[in-house]
Amino acid sequence: MPKAAATTAAGALVVVFIAIGAGEAGMFDPIVSQAIDDAAQFLGALAAVACCLWTAPRYSGGQRAWRLWLAFGMTGWSIGQLISSYN
Repeated sequence: MPKAAATTAAGALVVVFIAIGAGEAGMFDPIVSQAIDDAAQFLGALAAVACCLWTAPRYSGGQRAWRLWLAFGMTGWSIGQLISSYN
């Protein structure tokens, strides 16, 4: 793994652990904790869509197809998350 990718992954893990720890420790109001959770799920789905669409053109056949299908599914999850978060 390149150094920049490893640093980014480590930074993301630190942010996730801090957010989970702060939420579980009761440092945030329950509404704020729910908003953080909803945003994290939405951003995770968008990141998956972006990764699939970014890497799909590099491949052909089945390798491209599963990436495009996964991007399609994650787009549906993103839309569902937005609807769920709004309600």
